[in-house]
Amino acid sequence: YSNNDIISLFGGNMGVPQELENIINLAKVLEDKYKFILLGRGTECEKLKKKCKHIKNIKVLEFVPREEYENFLKICDIGIISLNKKYTVPNFPAKVTGYIKICKPIFASLDKCSKKYLGKFLEDNKIGVVAEAGNILEMKEKFLKLVEIKDELKKEDFNKVYMEHFSPESAYKVFKDKILGDEINV
Repeated sequence: YSNNDIISLFGGNMGVPQELENIINLAKVLEDKYKFILLGRGTECEKLKKKCKHIKNIKVLEFVPREEYENFLKICDIGIISLNKKYTVPNFPAKVTGYIKICKPIFASLDKCSKKYLGKFLEDNKIGVVAEAGNILEMKEKFLKLVEIKDELKKEDFNKVYMEHFSPESAYKVFKDKILGDEINV
């Protein structure tokens, strides 16, 4: 890869729920300067490798230890979330928290239900863009929009979102307020 390439990373389980074929189809319709790395393992890994064999701008790599994954993520430009278009319940992948923590812009290919909730969260907080899974035209449009604005996304916005929603302090506050209510005074 060259310094001018835009590198996007999906890391984690490569199974049916992730429907990574959407990311492969996105790579096919984009110029070669947009590179994609699918990193991990799962039931679909071998099938994905075969599908990507002749596509120049996408690579499927085997699972690596956590520290190595984090190094991959640091050098990438965009973090990818991908969910199967057939989902009918809201889903919030744990990797969202990791992307937010290191201020990584997020491209999310989501089912209709998750798009309403996770998608709204990402776009309202100005930390990523969302496209409907399977809608390759919308995915391309939104991905290119993210590439265009990624350097304008503010580290402060990521830090604010992390502190308000994902920090240990915010988790404790939710636990205290919602679960314990008035039963505990600290």
